[in-house]
Amino acid sequence: MNELSLAILIQAAGVALLLLEVFVPSHGLFGVVGLAAVIGGVYLAFRVGETAGYVSLVSEVVLVPTVVGIGLKVFRGTRIGRRVVPPNPILTAADRGVDVRDLMPLIGERGRSLTPLRPVGMCEFNGRRVQCVAEQGLIDPGVPVEGISIVGDSLCVRPGAGGEGTSAAPAAGRTA
Repeated sequence: MNELSLAILIQAAGVALLLLEVFVPSHGLFGVVGLAAVIGGVYLAFRVGETAGYVSLVSEVVLVPTVVGIGLKVFRGTRIGRRVVPPNPILTAADRGVDVRDLMPLIGERGRSLTPLRPVGMCEFNGRRVQCVAEQGLIDPGVPVEGISIVGDSLCVRPGAGGEGTSAAPAAGRTA
């Protein structure tokens, strides 16, 4: 076997070991040995000739990421791959949380904060628990609140009926 064939064989073994490192937990052993084999193969190719060395180097720069990427795509389709990397779940409407249309009637309604709103917390409107966000500052638990708008998937509230129990401004001596 000539030196160029040996270089190609060593590089192929190195790429195979790098691919194996992705799928087999070896604590980096296959990766280190594979990388050493790839580097050794490129070195042997440079010993054959400068052109062979550069062709080998460029092919490894292209080949290694391509083989690992294809290997990962193929692995996900195998029986073991489906167990290791299960498919993403399909979310239903119930998984997405509260429908914003259900929150619209609460705008202008009065309720009470159940938890501290810093700025997000829970409030109760007509016996219904709703995730709310404070318009500004912090709102303590048990404070009357009023729904003012929808922000994302939450009802935005402000303290109602005088706003007692709020701490809308930072405490004296504290910096924001």
